[in-house]
Amino acid sequence: VADIEALDPLTEQAVYRVAEAALANAEQHSAASQVWVSLARATPAGGLRLEIRDNGAGFDRSAVSVDRYGLTGMAEWAELVGGDLRIETAPGQGTLVALEIKT
Repeated sequence: VADIEALDPLTEQAVYRVAEAALANAEQHSAASQVWVSLARATPAGGLRLEIRDNGAGFDRSAVSVDRYGLTGMAEWAELVGGDLRIETAPGQGTLVALEIKT
């Protein structure tokens, strides 16, 4: 991504770990035929937004323990760097994992 300068090591690791967990979940649990990954500046003034979206099975968040599917790890990484993690999903609707970090 050419328009994003180097980040501090902790932020880089948080972005990597959230992406790693979201992609592993998509591969292992979603039966998705497509996965999209986007990393971009959230606003011209700063901020970073990572999105991983798949067209897979999705899941009912209320029926899944928070310590499943890497959800706890992703939330912990987001919190560690002051980021906001959002997960949108529903059965049959795929999943969106979005991480926004103020840089």
